[in-house]
Amino acid sequence: MDQFTSAYLTSLATTLSKSLLPALTSRMQKALRGTAQDQALARALAAGIIALLAVASEAEPDEIDHLDGIFRRFFAEPDVTREIAQILRGHGLDMDEMRELFAEAGYDEETLPKLDFETGMNAFQAA
Repeated sequence: MDQFTSAYLTSLATTLSKSLLPALTSRMQKALRGTAQDQALARALAAGIIALLAVASEAEPDEIDHLDGIFRRFFAEPDVTREIAQILRGHGLDMDEMRELFAEAGYDEETLPKLDFETGMNAFQAA
């Protein structure tokens, strides 16, 4: 993994893990607080983001900046955080909700035809 990719993943995973904790129950928050637990959560989220980005790996160079903005807006959205918290509770993602939130973040299938969002989110969830 190159330095840019590593820094990018770390940034997205850290942002997401910090916003994810408040979306959890207080019992789950306590269980995940602490350096080792925080790091484990960030690693799990990074693995999910890697799985999602792997689906987008065929993007053309001019699409990369566009995807960067979409992913950053998407993962910063509180509704996305609440939905991802469902995974930690043992529930699946609401794909219709996630698809709508991804579109609100700027995704357009015609502009980014090589990105299969549902496959990417299923990979994220599995990771």
